[in-house]
Amino acid sequence: DEIAEICREFSLWMHVDASYGGSMVMSPIHKAYLNGIQSADSIAWNAHKLLGVPLQCSMLLTKSPDVLSKSISSHAEYLYHEDHDEQEYDTGDMTLQCGRRADVIKLWLAWQRYGKNGFASRVEYAVIMAQSCAEMITARGFPLLLVQKPASVNVCFWFVSKRTRDCAQSRQSSHLCLLSNALSGSSPWKSDVMEGWKSSEKKGSVSFCESVPGACEICTQIDATTRRIYGLMRKDGTMLINYSSLPDFKAPSFFRLAFNSPQIQESDLKTILDKLIELGNQSVPEEEHLSSNESSQCVLM
Repeated sequence: DEIAEICREFSLWMHVDASYGGSMVMSPIHKAYLNGIQSADSIAWNAHKLLGVPLQCSMLLTKSPDVLSKSISSHAEYLYHEDHDEQEYDTGDMTLQCGRRADVIKLWLAWQRYGKNGFASRVEYAVIMAQSCAEMITARGFPLLLVQKPASVNVCFWFVSKRTRDCAQSRQSSHLCLLSNALSGSSPWKSDVMEGWKSSEKKGSVSFCESVPGACEICTQIDATTRRIYGLMRKDGTMLINYSSLPDFKAPSFFRLAFNSPQIQESDLKTILDKLIELGNQSVPEEEHLSSNESSQCVLM
């Protein structure tokens, strides 16, 4: 709502990317996540994500019925004519594709099959599985470390090798990197690093690592480990968990599990985490074969 007020004050268009989270509206329990979205001028929503509607089923919703035609229309006279009764249903001159499939029929069919209650159950189960996964990660402790407790269906976490933990523990408390402090035991936020960032003296900062880019050995090691494990997953072929980053917060790359399948069980989560730890341990020898000069660099600058 605050963002909407600013947009109104300065005559700005307010767009909300609800591609994944927009489906929360189907759940009476979780639709509060979308409070304020009604103030948006346009919303992007992909029903093929959290609701599992077959690819692709994407839509742009807007309060202004003529905004698309004003922005995109080419008024190609050889294609589009205004002198027929069905003109209002001709969307060809309102989309970049010109001609496209009626993707919304997939959503309509799925809605007929599952109903709003079925969609709600799917969304709510995904949230439950995300919370269960986060609890498993917290219960296991190192080498896994939550970036933040999940707010919805995304679970973000790091694999932190023993070498990296030893490196952090060999240092005194650093005011530059909260991640290093969490690993060294000098901060109480060992299971949720971003919570530490929110609660620390750095609350007004945009990052939880204030080191010069590339100078924080802890963040550099974790980032490299994440990318190595991702490469090992691709070679192994059992599973593939994507990784992401938060450059605005100067956070090293982390794994991101996004839940949406109603078939996944807690036993699957255990298998996933076991396999990731197995692959993470396989990446350790590569770390320990660093040159002696690199291995001795355990400094937060």
